[in-house]
Amino acid sequence: MKRSLPSILVFIVGYLIFLPNQPVVASSGKIAFTMRNKGSVDIYIIDDNGRNPRQVTFHDGPDSFPMWFPNGRHLAFVSKHNDAFGIYRIHVTRRSLTRIVDSGIGRFAISPDGDWVAVPHGFKLLLVEIDGIDQRELWWHGRPVGLIGMPSWSPDGKRIAFTIRMPGIMNDIYVIDITGENLRQLTKNLGQDLYPAWSPNGRKIAFTSNRGGCCHVYLMDADGANH
Repeated sequence: MKRSLPSILVFIVGYLIFLPNQPVVASSGKIAFTMRNKGSVDIYIIDDNGRNPRQVTFHDGPDSFPMWFPNGRHLAFVSKHNDAFGIYRIHVTRRSLTRIVDSGIGRFAISPDGDWVAVPHGFKLLLVEIDGIDQRELWWHGRPVGLIGMPSWSPDGKRIAFTIRMPGIMNDIYVIDITGENLRQLTKNLGQDLYPAWSPNGRKIAFTSNRGGCCHVYLMDADGANH
């Protein structure tokens, strides 16, 4: 699909005073992003040709980290209601809102089939069904392994890459099966290794690192080799 980047930039520049942020693109080409307007941060969507900007959330509290579901009709996002952060799902046209889980104040990830959400929660990585009924914890030998963040599902939905930060140690990237087994450390160095992202075929993982002093994008095999 052809992207009309100049027209998107024109829209964003035109509203730069409101600080559009956190853009994510759906398979349909629609772009979701956050924008501060009149004191609150809400979620908006726009076509990939820069047309039809539309506000999706209308909420006095902050709405952040929008993520598209595979169907392209729903978004999940972090929102604060009743003085507590949680993850919510909204239909972008009907605006019907449902709560997925009461925890989670940062980056989360939606499974490729759209049925589960991976949610970092302190020393735990939670797997929560989108209706919020089923919730599982991924453990390593029954114990928390460090502060967890930035989960990323493999394209086949069988593994999750994420970051772990032990006290006094830099962030490294790990991968684990969704069964909670086979935890493997993929990176180990003095830099901050962050934002793991799988290649479409599941054979590579891209990530950012400041291991050389500046932040660059690196690529490695899914088993941690060749980076």
